[in-house]
Amino acid sequence: MSRQSPREVELLEICDYLEKVLRDGSRSSIASTLKLLSRDNCPFTPILKAKGIIE
Repeated sequence: MSRQSPREVELLEICDYLEKVLRDGSRSSIASTLKLLSRDNCPFTPILKAKGIIE
């Protein structure tokens, strides 16, 4: 079993949180999350796209 680095674990935990916000959050929190994810250098966007959470 491969071990993940603390950074990888942190990224996945944040992505899990963002997924919950997009699914269950208020309109303003969803809008803020989508604004964050639309940034060019956002490290969470490719992960959420791969999981099929966003397009």
